[in-house]
Amino acid sequence: VSQKKKIYMEQFLWHAFSYEKLPCLQGEQAIQAFEQQIKNDCYLLFEHDERVLQLSKCEHLTSADLSKNTNMYLEDLYVVDEDFTWNYVITHESSCGPYFYRT
Repeated sequence: VSQKKKIYMEQFLWHAFSYEKLPCLQGEQAIQAFEQQIKNDCYLLFEHDERVLQLSKCEHLTSADLSKNTNMYLEDLYVVDEDFTWNYVITHESSCGPYFYRT
């Protein structure tokens, strides 16, 4: 059985973080890392949704902005920079995340 199947990656991509397969910051540390991140252009992706939102000039985007505009109990939100060098994830699970990962 592959690693991806063992951690149920087909269900949620953020399982790579919750099953500790990729090193990341979690909880308050993840929020702080996201807040301090330089954000020019970002992409917002939702789990199980083909739509992608592109945000330009989003240097003032905060975790609170994302939380109040997302139904955190129903959908998972991935925020990545234009070069995909970092990723911030808000999950629908209150006990999982948020996660911040830098390549």
